[in-house]
Amino acid sequence: MDTVLIDNDSCYEIKVKPRRPQDLVFAGKIWINAADYALRRLDLEVTKSVNINFIDKYKVQMDYEKQENRSLRSYKNQGIGRLATNWRLSNWSYW
Repeated sequence: MDTVLIDNDSCYEIKVKPRRPQDLVFAGKIWINAADYALRRLDLEVTKSVNINFIDKYKVQMDYEKQENRSLRSYKNQGIGRLATNWRLSNWSYW
């Protein structure tokens, strides 16, 4: 864990990774505001060993800001996905 500045907000930078490589979870970084522990930023992606049909890679980046009523608003979002190109229909079974 590290402390960094994001737009004049002191934030804790937390690195996250799955306990088991095959778990369907994200790996990356999460930033938490040090003053009020509010979520500030996400930069996460699905690990390479996760098997999601037709998806080769998926990454999400989000920035949050606090509103006057103390709620959080996501103001910058980016999701990046890449379709798998090496699959064959014969590899799939239908029930």
